[in-house]
Amino acid sequence: MLYFLLTWTALLFTCSTIGLGLLNGLKIALPRSSDRWILSVWLGVILLASLLLGVALIAPLSPVVGLLVAASLIGLSLVNPQVRMELRHLRRSIAPLIHGRTVLLCGAGLLLLAAITSHQVTWVDTGLYHYPVIQWLSQVGVVPGIALLFANFGFNSTWFALAAPLSPGAIGPQVCAVLGGWVLLLALLQIGIIARLIWRNQATFSDWFLGIFTLLLLLCSLIFSNLREIAVSPSPDVPVGFLTGLIPWSMLLIHQTGMQSTSGKTAGTHTAIVPLILAIGAVTLKLIALPLLAISGIFYLSHIIFLKKQRWFYLGIGLSITFLLFAPFLAAQIQTSGCPFFPSARFCLDISSAVSADVSQSVSQLTHDWLSWYRVKQSDISPFSAFFLWLSAKRSNQLLALMAVGSLLAVVFLYRLLRRMNERSASWVIATQVASMGFHAVTTLFFRFALPSLLLIPALLLALYSVSQSHRISQQWHLKDLLSGRGQKIQMAGLALLICCVIIVGDRTGWPLLLPPALQPVRVTLKRVNDFYYFSPENDELCWGTQIPCAFEIKPDVRLREPDRGVAGGFVRQTG
Repeated sequence: MLYFLLTWTALLFTCSTIGLGLLNGLKIALPRSSDRWILSVWLGVILLASLLLGVALIAPLSPVVGLLVAASLIGLSLVNPQVRMELRHLRRSIAPLIHGRTVLLCGAGLLLLAAITSHQVTWVDTGLYHYPVIQWLSQVGVVPGIALLFANFGFNSTWFALAAPLSPGAIGPQVCAVLGGWVLLLALLQIGIIARLIWRNQATFSDWFLGIFTLLLLLCSLIFSNLREIAVSPSPDVPVGFLTGLIPWSMLLIHQTGMQSTSGKTAGTHTAIVPLILAIGAVTLKLIALPLLAISGIFYLSHIIFLKKQRWFYLGIGLSITFLLFAPFLAAQIQTSGCPFFPSARFCLDISSAVSADVSQSVSQLTHDWLSWYRVKQSDISPFSAFFLWLSAKRSNQLLALMAVGSLLAVVFLYRLLRRMNERSASWVIATQVASMGFHAVTTLFFRFALPSLLLIPALLLALYSVSQSHRISQQWHLKDLLSGRGQKIQMAGLALLICCVIIVGDRTGWPLLLPPALQPVRVTLKRVNDFYYFSPENDELCWGTQIPCAFEIKPDVRLREPDRGVAGGFVRQTG
């Protein structure tokens, strides 16, 4: 638990400082410090993770390398006097909140979160390829042709690059879930910030939307067992899920800021790059975020296309940032599998370190062709029958279908309501959900992928209702109530409840005060293919924390790319 708490604190400072440097470097005008801080943390995550993946192309991501990269970005950010001023203002704004009960409540909440996320990682994809890829990045870097060992090693993610320096050597199998818990901490901080704005009667429509979406996704992560497993893992599904709500929130925020700004459209144009950066970062975390990128790109173009001046300047900025953030990800994809959008076989290069077309197609079918899960070919079944086959397979599928139908029915009602309340900017939220629903319908209908996007319209409806009732809420719950005897009793009761939860969770997890338990042990066999050895799990087990190289059954035509460098030189397919 202690490792998690220290790492989370360091990441909060690091990413917020880097993000503030990016906001000020791009001269993004957002008046409220709370909005700037939330965006700065996520922008810092995206920039740091993308740069780390770029560094992994030439060097292993050891803790020292990760520290140097983070320190360099922090140093560049602190050169800007505006960043230093914002950090001082942030420290002064937090200082009044630091008193006895608040410190105890926050401390107990942190301990509870650390205890919850400190149990053994059990999510199957972690043992299958998440942690092995993190190991490769930490010890070797990006390895050419690594997908030839096992196709899933071709799934690159900037999230794995961020996790690599934080999961070093011998303690790696124990702390690989540190980032999953950190995202949950970010979600709780977002809810706390928005709750404070609500208590002070300062919450806007965008605040209500983000707070409700984040709360709904957190509750779903507690209710559904597979989502609970994913939250305690290095899976990129966790940050992508929360970015699914954060990106449309940033669009609402930009519209709101543009309406309030005296510079009007220019301010909105300048700030419209933020959702685009967030969406690019989400795609480099996982390709299922492509609908977010499509809507964010349209949002950005809608702000610059009608400009009489500087239209090409803003277009150039958008394209440049897109290229710079995508370049490390695409380069890593090509290095590891030969395919820039693996597992898609489109644009694959004909090089010796690339996977074969058959392998790429089989992996693509497993992840995207959901009819193949039921051993049915698309040509052998009608779309209507295919839908009912999927619907009857799991209760979670029925829940997804119900949420999708309910959301579509709500769209007509929403448009009328939004027009009456003059909140037409919320159309971007609706567009994001509709685009995501269409994308998942034709690619992959996994519950964990589709759920975050299906929460957008419900969160929008609840936000609209909350805004309409906010005056009544502010009358019933005043800030002075929190400072009264009644508020003190509520705080003490909450503190007692949190302490009880910490004790119960800590007892179940065995009180891992310093480090969580390691990944489950695996029985392996040492095998040889041509000029290298590898570890192969026995009895259909997964690699989990096995020393690299670990794979299942490597094809006999795979050999070392540079024998003098060993596995660090990569792998190629023999020809002839």
